[in-house]
Amino acid sequence: MKKILKDVHISILLSIISILLFLSFTVQADEIDVMPKVLFEMVDPVGDDWGPGYYTYPQYKQFEPHKGLFDITYFSIVEDGSDYTLEFVFDEVRNPWNSKYNFSHPLIELYFDNKSGGSGQLFRPGAKVKFDQKAPWDVMLHITGWWVKVFRPEDREEAERSIWSDPEDPFDLEAAVVTLEDKTIRIEIEKSVLGDLSDAKFYLLVGAFDSFGPNYYRDVGETGDDWIFGGAVSSFSPRVIDMLVPAGQTQEEVLNVEADADEFATIPYLRISMDAEAPLIIDRLFIWFGIFVVGLVLLIIVRAKSKKDSIDT
Repeated sequence: MKKILKDVHISILLSIISILLFLSFTVQADEIDVMPKVLFEMVDPVGDDWGPGYYTYPQYKQFEPHKGLFDITYFSIVEDGSDYTLEFVFDEVRNPWNSKYNFSHPLIELYFDNKSGGSGQLFRPGAKVKFDQKAPWDVMLHITGWWVKVFRPEDREEAERSIWSDPEDPFDLEAAVVTLEDKTIRIEIEKSVLGDLSDAKFYLLVGAFDSFGPNYYRDVGETGDDWIFGGAVSSFSPRVIDMLVPAGQTQEEVLNVEADADEFATIPYLRISMDAEAPLIIDRLFIWFGIFVVGLVLLIIVRAKSKKDSIDT
């Protein structure tokens, strides 16, 4: 009779352990599904808002402190339910021109290659660079302190006729939620606008906003003045002030052109990877393993006690 009771106790214990493991797996799996996923994040060097390494700031007082205003230091893409959250951190954020979103200086362009086809050319030639032809883009975000707009390659002709101040601009993402917290520009966009980014390639360019500039890029001249950058060595010198580049390359090398250049600098793409999820899954595996070990120890203790009781009797 005692042996039967002991076997029953062991069976109950094993059942409890099985239930705990099942519940743990279910809860953790649900958490993985609903938790925000970091698709991409990257830190960029501080103090490199100088294009190819030798551009100088415009000298007018509204560009004070004449450094950091175009210096992106961190970027991330987070998938959260039906939205993407984009975060751009700048070394300095100021708003002398009272923009809608409380930052006046940077112009940000994000080009995504996330399906077959696409275009290997800039949407408009303002940045004065060219893309790696291995990553033709399909959708582009054009971001300033006054708007967030989305374009596709086939929108070029219609976009040429649009006016940036048009309240009914069809390319304006009014539904985008833009917030500024300290030096972080955060933009929430519905995933359906950009499509699946889980294995996308992309380019991120930062220029200086100019409402009268080519595609709103502030120009770079040979010597510069109150309103434009200095340091151009050629008509092919880019208007890109900062950018993200893959590991093993430098912005200065990528953007540099020689005085006798006859083509624009080629911009390398970055790639989004789901590897960022690996630490999250590993954490869950440790939890499941911990529960298993605890259950196994309890089982060993019960069996040992059972053997001892058998010997005593």
